[in-house]
Amino acid sequence: MPLYEFYIRGANNIPYFHSVFALLLVVFEAIILNYILSKFEIMAKKTFMPAIFYCLLMSCCKPLTHFYPLLFSNFFILLALFKICLSYRVDVAFSTIFDASFFIAIASLFYFPTIIIYPLIWVTLIVIRPFIWREWIISIIGLLLPYVFVVVYYFWTDKVNFLLYDKIFFPSSDSLLSLSNQRDSFVLVASLLLLLFALSVSTLLKGWPVNTILSRNFLVVLFWLFGLSILSYTMAPVFNITYLAIAAIPLSVFIANYFLMTKRKWIMEIIFILFLVAIIVENYA
Repeated sequence: MPLYEFYIRGANNIPYFHSVFALLLVVFEAIILNYILSKFEIMAKKTFMPAIFYCLLMSCCKPLTHFYPLLFSNFFILLALFKICLSYRVDVAFSTIFDASFFIAIASLFYFPTIIIYPLIWVTLIVIRPFIWREWIISIIGLLLPYVFVVVYYFWTDKVNFLLYDKIFFPSSDSLLSLSNQRDSFVLVASLLLLLFALSVSTLLKGWPVNTILSRNFLVVLFWLFGLSILSYTMAPVFNITYLAIAAIPLSVFIANYFLMTKRKWIMEIIFILFLVAIIVENYA
């Protein structure tokens, strides 16, 4: 996509820049996620667990340790989540709703299937905001505005067809998804992730520990974000775990909540140690 191409052209010839920048992006995104949860009191207690699990999930297998477009997309999705929380109990939220939609559009200009995350804004307008029709219109304007500038640029350079077909249509429609030829270590990591996800969901079904309107509504937003991130994977050009990186945002919150709320600490510690060992084996074996 255009913004990722712009970044690659500028940084591709700098040795080790991608690796260092990827590490800084992941850590900074973990800090932003933790800040959102702490500032708006989403978790039962102030903790760095969501940030820790976000870093682990974003490096749990070898493909995720390289540079890829969703590192940028996740950053802007987190900024959109921050704006979503700011819109709670605000009489006029035109600017925050516009910003949230604008950030999702910017994220999609790094990796186009991120556009599927946009309905998250509508979910916000339903569960967090009272109905104000102008906010719905403004959210659409915020989504379209970055694309207006991009289309004008490609039209000016006589490359509109190149943008529509080579960058958007064919990579998203000509998908080839397969789970074959995966290493055993990857299967182990995936199995432990599924186990953690199942335990987290079972804990969430018993109730969210923070009984505030914003925390419950934010939980709904996170579930939608997880579902939409899985849906966006259907537009991935090939099977690659990096295209599921968006799901690391809600998953890190769900898993952190399970580790905070579980009463069987020994089971938690065993699973956590196994997960760390599996990550090390996957990355270094």
